[in-house]
Amino acid sequence: METQQVLQRLATLIRQPELKVRVEHENLETVYLEPTAEGEILVHDRGHAHTYLSTGGDQTYLDWSELGVEHIRRHCDRLQLSLENRLGDETDPGYCICGRAKTDLEVAELVNRVAVCQDEIFQSAYRNPD
Repeated sequence: METQQVLQRLATLIRQPELKVRVEHENLETVYLEPTAEGEILVHDRGHAHTYLSTGGDQTYLDWSELGVEHIRRHCDRLQLSLENRLGDETDPGYCICGRAKTDLEVAELVNRVAVCQDEIFQSAYRNPD
């Protein structure tokens, strides 16, 4: 897979043990690529949707807990993505929207699906003004 080779080559060139790539999607969502020990590319949102909706800073969106994890999981399932607790533990979960790819075409498809999923979640969480 060229994507895996490029990431490995860049990591070697800049003398870093691993390299993660950030993709700014046209719908303004950010998606991350990182190689796994299994030779796959993990495509994920780095938990940004979870973090943003959990903090509820500007009250524009419903809180993650108001939406419920099953609501989020339905969006992920529909787009054939997983919702994984990659950044936290059982008491403080850090949910990531993600998928794993073995080919360059799968990486490209996953980047689009993760970005679309984030966008759909934010659209569904938008508070309608009363």
